[in-house]
Amino acid sequence: MSEKSSNNLDHLQHPTWCDRNRCTATPSASKGGAHHSAPTTFTDPASIARRLEITGSLYQAHAPWQTATYLDLEFSGLEHDWKPITATLHVTTDRAVALGRFLTDLGQIGEAEQAAQIRADLSALSKGVGSR
Repeated sequence: MSEKSSNNLDHLQHPTWCDRNRCTATPSASKGGAHHSAPTTFTDPASIARRLEITGSLYQAHAPWQTATYLDLEFSGLEHDWKPITATLHVTTDRAVALGRFLTDLGQIGEAEQAAQIRADLSALSKGVGSR
């Protein structure tokens, strides 16, 4: 991330993730604006008809002082009854990392339990086949 200095407001440093085509930051921080990354989209292809898309991008206000970097997320898809759903989330990047850990932990617990169930089912099937 770049450092900003109130002594040099006419020189604009962009974060490495800043997409210059989307950036609205101006050399003079008093005019405001913000750095914006290009959006990235995650698509869950599990079900084409009930697809889930999550689009995320980074955002940081331009000011003569250090400002927080945010992650903007947009969710879109269909509910189980085919109702469209949309949602947005605007969080600091440290909270986004915490959310990622939370989701990873839940996913790993679920995957481990499913693997244990599959092993138990296969074991029961193999015992049943051998007893005939």
